[in-house]
Amino acid sequence: MKSSRRSFIKNSSALCVSCFSSSLLMQACASINPIVEFKYSNNTLIIKKELLDNLGFAVIEPNNYPAPILIKKSNNMYEALLMLCTHKNCELNLIGKQLICPCHGSEFDFNGNVLSGPADKELYQFKIHFDNQNIYISKK
Repeated sequence: MKSSRRSFIKNSSALCVSCFSSSLLMQACASINPIVEFKYSNNTLIIKKELLDNLGFAVIEPNNYPAPILIKKSNNMYEALLMLCTHKNCELNLIGKQLICPCHGSEFDFNGNVLSGPADKELYQFKIHFDNQNIYISKK
């Protein structure tokens, strides 16, 4: 009996620690929501620059595009990448500062470069320009 009781206590303690850690992680992730609102006008996506100020990046999810778009700020410039794997067109997951393909495991950096395959082409990059208030994204 002692060994099964000891095993039960050990396993229950591990489960409690795991649940508590997961809860903290979920709370931390919930407070960082990179998905932002945008407008669509004349085949151009328009995002308020102030929305990128806190995180340095944001994600928009336009209905008429095959995947979300990652917009990032770097050295007072902006870039926009289609979050679609170049291997088999699976939608990428944003994990930390990497884009990971859940279908076949390809990994891309925040600049759209392939870190590991099977993908061998960089991510599609949109034409982008901006003014004092907005960022304008259009297809190349």
